[in-house]
Amino acid sequence: MQNAVKQDEEMIGAIYNLIHDITQMSCNIISHRMFSSAVVAAGDEDEKVLDKSLWIAGTYGTNTQKGFAGYKGHAAGGTIGFDIGSDNYKDLVGIAYTKLDSKFKSNGSRANTNIDSHIVTLYGQKELPKNFMIQAMFAYNHNIVKSKSTV
Repeated sequence: MQNAVKQDEEMIGAIYNLIHDITQMSCNIISHRMFSSAVVAAGDEDEKVLDKSLWIAGTYGTNTQKGFAGYKGHAAGGTIGFDIGSDNYKDLVGIAYTKLDSKFKSNGSRANTNIDSHIVTLYGQKELPKNFMIQAMFAYNHNIVKSKSTV
């Protein structure tokens, strides 16, 4: 009985780590979007224009964890976002939606776990005086975890 409880605790810990990794993938995509601001090239005019962008990014990753609570798995999905920027994206506000499907199989075929993730993110950045910039991101995750165990 005690061994079964320990296995369950380790499995829950592994699932938590997976969900954390999924959230981090989504945040990395949006952070990349904010950090890739455009600059004015030679010959271009620096106009105060309100720029609107619709963008999409795909995601695919594989995971392996060794040990007693080890697993192998993959995650696939994508992010679609819309943002409005001014002054060549120095000031930016946007919203993004990420959908990821993840499948994991534990070592020894004890359990299979499917995670259906939906992440909505609000993000923005503002240029401040003296070349300072502030950036913020708020994400809401809804994960549906389905596990099947074999004894």
